[in-house]
Amino acid sequence: MNKEILREQLINLETRNAGMKILNPGDLTSEKTADNVIKLLKAMYVEHGITKDKKKLVKDIEVGNVLSWFAQKDENFVATASLVKQDDGAWELGRAVSLDRGNGLGKRVILEALKFHLKNHSNEALIAEVRAADEFKQVPSGLATQKIFFGTINSILPITPFAIAPLFAHGDPLRNEQFILSASDIKPGKTISEKISDSINNRSTKGTIPRLQVIQTAPFRLAIPNDNGKKASQVASESVDFKGCSLFPVEVTDRNMPLIGMLSSRSDMVLCGVDRLLGNEGKPVVLIATLGFHGNILTGQSSELAPTEVSEVLPTEMRKDTQAIADKFSHIREAQLNEFRDGLHPYFRTDIIKLSL
Repeated sequence: MNKEILREQLINLETRNAGMKILNPGDLTSEKTADNVIKLLKAMYVEHGITKDKKKLVKDIEVGNVLSWFAQKDENFVATASLVKQDDGAWELGRAVSLDRGNGLGKRVILEALKFHLKNHSNEALIAEVRAADEFKQVPSGLATQKIFFGTINSILPITPFAIAPLFAHGDPLRNEQFILSASDIKPGKTISEKISDSINNRSTKGTIPRLQVIQTAPFRLAIPNDNGKKASQVASESVDFKGCSLFPVEVTDRNMPLIGMLSSRSDMVLCGVDRLLGNEGKPVVLIATLGFHGNILTGQSSELAPTEVSEVLPTEMRKDTQAIADKFSHIREAQLNEFRDGLHPYFRTDIIKLSL
């Protein structure tokens, strides 16, 4: 942990923006805090998951489970970042957005949140869902955010990727974007694929395939092994009709190995990470995901997958591996588009190709 780098960064950012005002948690009422967080996120993404349940957000702010910082310039709120308490005691640094890009205002509020975390939660893990989308239809890329987390923050408090997947859909146009899941309690050094390989370790996948139960559908579809669920092949096949990402976290036990084998053998599934927490039996939990194709691209009713670019600020092997996993999801979407085109009269195919570019 290098707090001196953090101190120097904050001094430099304060000097660059002498007229900027920082608002800390508690400076606004819970209601006004929620309103401004939602307003800033909607300004960037049009729609964000937290906008659907403002009452819960207000309550979380009131009890201290959400701590939000703002940058105010010329009396306008222009940037925000939050620390969000997780069920296991970790704190997520996220919900970051800046409408005044290029001046370091977004970076400033993120680092203010980091400073608070190091002072008050130093024994708890810091986690992040780092946006990896490239610029897409006038929506800015996530490269600046990656640079902050994997460059600046990593030099202060090491934070390591453990998965990447197109977990969240938002915006106008509606789009899935890939996020690099990262945490300070992950030992650095190995790539995501190496961690997956170490967890599975060439074990046998023969045997009875456990059933799966879908336990949530927002912000992504989540299915876990459960004896009372449906046949795993049925749940997996239903994923193609889900608008967005389906995630399958499976603990690497002898009983679950046939399920891991079945899911990972499908051309529309991607082994995309290993969870930072061990499962109920003390074994690693591999993350397998897919991207559904719902709706009709002719009528604009289907979500899109934003292009992904993993920043060169990550170590070379980690960057290449993370990008390669992200590209697998892009290949899934391209295959879905090809299947859709092939099923239509040739008259439509030229227009579809134009729409998908």
